[in-house]
Amino acid sequence: MNNNSSYDCIVIGAGIIGTTIAMYLSEAGKKVLIMDKGIIGNGTTANTFAWINATSKTNNPSYFALNLSGLKEYESLSRRYGSDNTGFNRSGMIDIVSDRDPGVLSLLHKKSNAIQELNCRAQILTDSEIRALEPAITVQNGDSALYCIDDAWLDVETYLSFVKKQLTRYSVEVCENTEATKLTLDETGRVNGIETTNGHYTTENIIIATGSAFSSTLAELTDYPPYENRFPMQTAPGLLLRIPEKSMSEPLTCVTYINNSDGLHFRPMKDGGCLAGSDYTDGLVSFSQDQESQERAADHLLEAVKEYVPGINPDTFINDCYWGIGVRSVPLDDQSILGPIEGSDGLILACTHSGITLAPIIGKLISEYLVDDKIPEGMQPFLFKRFTD
Repeated sequence: MNNNSSYDCIVIGAGIIGTTIAMYLSEAGKKVLIMDKGIIGNGTTANTFAWINATSKTNNPSYFALNLSGLKEYESLSRRYGSDNTGFNRSGMIDIVSDRDPGVLSLLHKKSNAIQELNCRAQILTDSEIRALEPAITVQNGDSALYCIDDAWLDVETYLSFVKKQLTRYSVEVCENTEATKLTLDETGRVNGIETTNGHYTTENIIIATGSAFSSTLAELTDYPPYENRFPMQTAPGLLLRIPEKSMSEPLTCVTYINNSDGLHFRPMKDGGCLAGSDYTDGLVSFSQDQESQERAADHLLEAVKEYVPGINPDTFINDCYWGIGVRSVPLDDQSILGPIEGSDGLILACTHSGITLAPIIGKLISEYLVDDKIPEGMQPFLFKRFTD
């Protein structure tokens, strides 16, 4: 099939990162096509905890700043369009620790200081202050918590609906069930288009935002198989449990993290239910497991949440809930890989963990780069060349 359409930019991958990039590019006046081998938002984006934060990245000031910029960009979008439309929920996050573990408590105080030094709001709460802030959970006498006031969560379905409306508003062409197969280059080696299962499209700028399929996509498009196994990215499974509103007598208020070996975390959902995950149960699951094994891990997660959320009906069983396993894409140094790749003019990378937090700032930075033809300062620390220098 031949397709003679020409675009300023083509975005490959229609999860939250790709669609947001397409939105910012189109708002900047670019003619944009976005394509995905499946359906918009139906990959990793469909199964994510969606915690918006910078506060878990205090060990690296540049990466903290990038994540904080993502949070602030959500705030900007919500001021312009309304949080009801963007799905942005400023709830704060509480990281609870028992005073029976003085070492962890000391680290919590250090983290609070580090967050404040990086211009975010944080404070340490007593057990009575935790109860006042989040009355829906069990708090033991002597518990303390790090309260990250600026943290938020995203209702992904609402946000994607908003982005889709913006793509329509700016006449972005969307090609679902379309797989990109090969870059085409001009005589100088610069990108000039892309072959797909829906024909050829002409463009000078290809942005790859395919999440967990990033390495395989890059290998296929560039016809360079080593990218498949040697690109500096890994993937990890994440089990998420959705406890419906009908099973809960009281809604949650905050994103909550229980600072123990299980790494249990949970938050409210838009419908009044509870979304939960755990570092422990993430370690129990794999993509190759049978359904029964995965369900046992989900059941373990449900029982762990019940210990801390007494408002969950004790007769709630795993069959009353919804659960799924998402794929998290994690660059090897835990930081984003953004911007152009040297030696491949016109090929731009958007590979990251924390995709929910970073989507709007990545969209903004890539848009600035393609409009100004200059790498923005905020993108400089995250270029691919750091792995080759």
